[in-house]
Amino acid sequence: MIQIYGASDDLIEIGGDIQEEFLYSHRDVGDLLGVSDGTLLRIRFDEEGVWRITRLRSGTADFTLEQGTEDGDGTDRATLDGEVAWVVHGSSFIGRRRP
Repeated sequence: MIQIYGASDDLIEIGGDIQEEFLYSHRDVGDLLGVSDGTLLRIRFDEEGVWRITRLRSGTADFTLEQGTEDGDGTDRATLDGEVAWVVHGSSFIGRRRP
């Protein structure tokens, strides 16, 4: 199981079975996280100062998303519960369009 969330205004945190910290670098479009189970997420620090996580592709792990608020801890929290071997951080992807 891993949990993904934002910290400060420039860090993307991975906690749980895999622990890492990525520097947030694509403020205009958000950063991407690809997970070994097939999940693809976009994480973005919005204008209200809240980290937002959007699932772009579903994988095999169970996915839950807890919404953050301005007056709360300021970050969405995504949890993936399943076989996760790695997480990759990037800025763009391409995939085959579905009909």
